[in-house]
Amino acid sequence: MAIYQKISNMKDIYIPLTKGYISNLDLYIKDKWEYIKLLLDLTRYALFVDANTRSPNALPYLYFYLQKRKNAYRIFLFIENDEEKEKRYISFNFPFRLTYNNDNNKIESFTFNFNSKEFSIDLEVISDLIRIINSKKNDSSFVDVALYAEDLKSTEIEILDGLLQLEPGYIRYDEDKKHENGNIHPRYHLDVNFSRTATFKQGITKELATKDFEDIFEDDTDCWFLKKL
Repeated sequence: MAIYQKISNMKDIYIPLTKGYISNLDLYIKDKWEYIKLLLDLTRYALFVDANTRSPNALPYLYFYLQKRKNAYRIFLFIENDEEKEKRYISFNFPFRLTYNNDNNKIESFTFNFNSKEFSIDLEVISDLIRIINSKKNDSSFVDVALYAEDLKSTEIEILDGLLQLEPGYIRYDEDKKHENGNIHPRYHLDVNFSRTATFKQGITKELATKDFEDIFEDDTDCWFLKKL
């Protein structure tokens, strides 16, 4: 008999990525719409591949994982540019709960809690929301989408409303040799937030390991400190 458990009872879930899939992702998100699209794209991908509760040592920079953090979860996405030998780590809020099948290492389903309701995040919902996001105009608001996306179900509009109200908690670590400019634009840096008016850069003096990036978000380890050179 298959055994299903909520992620709250599980260890971190690791999901391997392919180079082809990564090449089609827009990782330089600039607004909430692009954040939701990336979130949904990764969620859809997770339903098609085998997941594991062990670190994929053979794929050190080609995976993302869902880190269990008390009653909240974060996505960590680790990639490496083979040509440039540059690494990029991305982390942001993951708002969905999941059901995991221990027998075949599969994520079976996702749900989203909003306004005291639980919504199923299945392939149809994900496809509908991504299609609407892809077709909207750059300056569209949620009201615009809700009024004119007649083929969206009322539950999908509620899901979209909930996702737009989320605090993404977005942070990206970049190793950027191409645009390096001393302490103005350090080769190693963190980009915090993504909107043009809210984002800021934090320089790092040396390459950041994946474990160091994860440690930034830990509550029970020593804090990281800012230091101006």
